[in-house]
Amino acid sequence: MTQISRFIGEVVPVAQRVTGDGGESAAPDGGGGFADYALVSLHCLRIYLDTSYRMTIDLLKEMPQITGEIGLSAADLPAPSTLCRAFDRISMSVCRVLLRQSAQLHDLSEHAAIDATFYDRSPASRHYCQRISYRVQKLKVTKLVDTASKAVLDVHCSTNREGSDADLAEQIARRNAGDLRSLAADKGYDKQPLREGLRELGIRPLIKHRIFAPYDHAHNARIDDNSYNQRSMTETVNSAVKRSLGFAVRARSWFREFREIALMCVVYNITRFVKQRISSPYSDSTQPLEKFGVDRSRTAIHNWIQKADLQPRDGVSPNRVAVDETAIQIDSDRFWLYAVSILGQTNSSILTFFVSKINNSHWCFSLRLQRNTTLTMSSFLLMLADISQLRSHGLRSDFK
Repeated sequence: MTQISRFIGEVVPVAQRVTGDGGESAAPDGGGGFADYALVSLHCLRIYLDTSYRMTIDLLKEMPQITGEIGLSAADLPAPSTLCRAFDRISMSVCRVLLRQSAQLHDLSEHAAIDATFYDRSPASRHYCQRISYRVQKLKVTKLVDTASKAVLDVHCSTNREGSDADLAEQIARRNAGDLRSLAADKGYDKQPLREGLRELGIRPLIKHRIFAPYDHAHNARIDDNSYNQRSMTETVNSAVKRSLGFAVRARSWFREFREIALMCVVYNITRFVKQRISSPYSDSTQPLEKFGVDRSRTAIHNWIQKADLQPRDGVSPNRVAVDETAIQIDSDRFWLYAVSILGQTNSSILTFFVSKINNSHWCFSLRLQRNTTLTMSSFLLMLADISQLRSHGLRSDFK
């Protein structure tokens, strides 16, 4: 399965939930129009491919598998002008719900950061600019980003630079008040009414004070540096969106540009979710490990699986999760010891230990543990010392 197929496989269910017409036919039936979820999916795919309307339709005619995921065939595809006019019928409220649904695909942390960036308008001829008074060259976009998953939670667009960034931040925070516990921002959002408004909403402001008096140092010292430094995640997300989807918008009118930027954030959220699923097939492996009292990140678990060469074959669901690794020495030889939890359907799980030397697996043995048992590597090494014939090939020992 290609990455574009995985992407459209996530876009279509999200669009169906938002538009509410998932049970309808995507193509016109009996003189009707296209389903809303099909048009939304086509526009997301257009932004994902970073192509024009005509080029998007031409490419889809050569990709029957992708059009089949949407529920269309090559003969059912809309004309480029139809797809263009359909973009006007997608309201900004629908785009915001799409953005929220795409963000919920990630594991949100309730800790967010906010910052603004600028997008260029696509260049136009001088005659066109004079005819429609096309004078604004950049759009100001303020994004609310989850600091843990780097998912875009909300977006605000403007064609002018009037007003305070702090006022926009409070407006965005009110729309997401029930999902936030803290909000980080740089000193450009230093405004006391903003802090008071966030506290009224139950959100902790992580905004440092500009230094005007000695007590401003005391205010800044009370802010946790690790949490405050997460505000840079917004800059990371802004850079990732511009590098992958472009730094300019194709639309001409301001309301179409706002919707295009919102859909760009939707595409970014879904693309990031798809890439995480491809790179980490053990995305849900942290929950079973909590039953053994093991607190490890998904990245660490993925690295252990790769080191121990325990990656499952294609088409096979994983049934084991790496718990920990350590280096041990037996006589004059040094070995890598990998602890792997083999998950079963019974009330107990098998904890298997792989011992390898220079990336060659020599033997393994297992411990049968109850799910409420907590086993640390230090306690295991004490049990390891009691095994007298550990060097025998294929040794297997069971402990209750």
